[in-house]
Amino acid sequence: MTSLSLSRPLRAAWFAGGVAAASLLSVAPVAAQLPVGSGRSAGPVAGIVRDQAGRPVSVARVQLVELQRQVMTDSAGRFRFGVVPAGRYRLSVTRIGFTPALTTVSAGEDTLALTLDDGRVELSAVQVSASPTATTPLRAPQAMATLGGEPLREAQGRSLGETLEPVAGVRSISMTTGIGKPVIRGLSSQRVVTLDNGQRVESQQWGTDHAPTLETRDAERIEVIKGPASVLYGSDAIGGVVNVVARALPDATGRDPFMMGGVATVYDANLRGPEATVSLEGGAGGLGWRTSLTGRAMGDMRTPDGPLRNTRNQTGNALVAVGYRGGWGSVATRVSRRDERIEIFDDPIEAPGYSGYQRIASERAKVELRLPLRGGRMEVDLAHEGNDRREFDEVEAAEHALGLTARTTTLTAHWHDASRELLGGRWSGMLGVAAMQQRFRKSGTETLVPDASAGNMAVYGYEQAEWGRLTLSAGARWDVRSIVGEDDAVLDLRRTRRAWNTWTGNLGATYSMREDAALVVAVARGFRSPWYNELFANGFHEGTRAFERGDPTLDLETSLNADVGVRVRRQAFTLDAGVYSNQIRNYIYLRPFGTSARVFDSLAVVQGDAWLRGGEVAFTVQPRSWITVDAGADLTVGDNRTIDVPLTFVAPARATWGVRLSEPSRGWVQRVLGPSATPYVRLGGESHATQSRLDPGDVAPAGFTLWHLSSGVALATARGPLQVDVVVRNLTDRRYRPFLSRYKEFADAPGRALQLRVSVGMP
Repeated sequence: MTSLSLSRPLRAAWFAGGVAAASLLSVAPVAAQLPVGSGRSAGPVAGIVRDQAGRPVSVARVQLVELQRQVMTDSAGRFRFGVVPAGRYRLSVTRIGFTPALTTVSAGEDTLALTLDDGRVELSAVQVSASPTATTPLRAPQAMATLGGEPLREAQGRSLGETLEPVAGVRSISMTTGIGKPVIRGLSSQRVVTLDNGQRVESQQWGTDHAPTLETRDAERIEVIKGPASVLYGSDAIGGVVNVVARALPDATGRDPFMMGGVATVYDANLRGPEATVSLEGGAGGLGWRTSLTGRAMGDMRTPDGPLRNTRNQTGNALVAVGYRGGWGSVATRVSRRDERIEIFDDPIEAPGYSGYQRIASERAKVELRLPLRGGRMEVDLAHEGNDRREFDEVEAAEHALGLTARTTTLTAHWHDASRELLGGRWSGMLGVAAMQQRFRKSGTETLVPDASAGNMAVYGYEQAEWGRLTLSAGARWDVRSIVGEDDAVLDLRRTRRAWNTWTGNLGATYSMREDAALVVAVARGFRSPWYNELFANGFHEGTRAFERGDPTLDLETSLNADVGVRVRRQAFTLDAGVYSNQIRNYIYLRPFGTSARVFDSLAVVQGDAWLRGGEVAFTVQPRSWITVDAGADLTVGDNRTIDVPLTFVAPARATWGVRLSEPSRGWVQRVLGPSATPYVRLGGESHATQSRLDPGDVAPAGFTLWHLSSGVALATARGPLQVDVVVRNLTDRRYRPFLSRYKEFADAPGRALQLRVSVGMP
């Protein structure tokens, strides 16, 4: 990678960060071999899991969270991890029908006795995105949501944004088949950081047509942080974070070598296209591995009035992950490639017969090193991503009109100290350094932005303390960042360099009113630097079908966010409710200009102060084992306080609801299919209001209500769980246009969509 031309403070910061990371790496292997006292030497972690009646719980998922090691309990409820590196770790236990358990263990503990309480509502045991130390979602220091298990399987859509839409406070900017950008509390694009199992995704998501290139079909869960998270994730996390968490690699220590596989298929009748994921994994000794392939070929999207021409999507995604574990620590690597061909629909009156499309290729590679260090642990991640986007103005085009290529390398090194007693509380903390270097290149017959480069260096720390029912957290970070736009004769641009340095911080308090209920208060400062397009764009963007004009004098965005929330996690009831206020200084946004009658036909980057506030509530109740009721609502209000107009791309109020019925045990389905059969049927819906708070240049489609129906059955087989689902979206074939649709001026959203889903051996 070509070196960046950086300012002197940034070069010095890069050098200091490199020295710090090298020093930490050099001492870690030595520390791993030092003699340590009780609870700090390598050894197994083993035990037994029982229910409240003392009966063993089989097929429970037991995970050492920080080590990403996972095993299942046997028929006697026993589990065992072989040689575990010295240190203390969070151990989570989950099984459908029981409340998840999370406890702290040390290497060498092999007589653990864990008891699971009965639980009707499926819950996540752990979150790893909102704090350096894994915690339960109940005690997370920031507003967040976790989508996993059956809710994730039922919510799976054709894009990341579509998959996350059931989450309160999260929406999606939709555009053609396969493009869905997450919107968290009214903020999207470069204000939301997306992570692929912790690796930052830099997929040029600053255009409405630039969606995160992430695959969710093989994920264990998706974690969403709502609100600024810049202390842990730096620039762009001003609105929130989406982390697609992968399943832990198989663990074969202390057992015979093994190999297993799984298949998941989907057929969508609306898009007339199939989708399939094939997964194969195994282990031998300390070696664990997994590979998966996903492919989809979707046809034109169909509305109640017929298909929208030129909305097809073809996607291929391949992943290989390998890891080795021992008493000295662990090392793992993940390599993936994703190729997409996405057709872009346009106004049939303004651009009749338009046949433009995009080709997007993304490659990611990551190496993770985990080592014990002085009673704590050292985590080092080195990652590289290549993202190549080519936009064609017609299907017969010999050359792409616009090419955007980014090559990004990141390095993070975290030292997590051992838990310690201080001032009457139990403390834990983390110190880290992070570095990023990116090279950006343009190509094609059109010019939108110049060749450019960016660099970032950061140091940060985070402390968390527990005093009985009260948990306090605090973090701080310092970033030095530089962006360079190169000479470009077409854009009439001379080489321009911008450099910034800034601090961010957060404070949080969680008070457990009882074991299953908590009050959460959080205050955070976030930041975001302008990106290439916002600084230097001056041309027609084929993907958005609009002329875009940047401003090279833009300053940093900074935000101050306050959250107050209540969480409840009971046997048959969950509740998440909260309100927030997010004030953003130097808010960067696109504003229509020119005389075209079409909204967003010509867009200029401008800056002002913004204020977003609102709230969300979501609850689930299961009064009987065979019925589950869920509902949620969210509202965000956004204003440009500089010119006193509402912000664009802020969706109106929404409410969601659903009722899920499952047949009691020993019903007729079990008599026909066997005692392991678990059938269900779910009827749900969503209502969207009409947005009455509009920027003068925007338009608001009418509000609407949609109904969705799904039904299926799960069976236990020799090859793993077999799941068959039939899903019908937009059951009544309602005509509607979402406020965040790029097509809201001239096209309806998808009509009735019938999907058949079949999977075996998949989570």
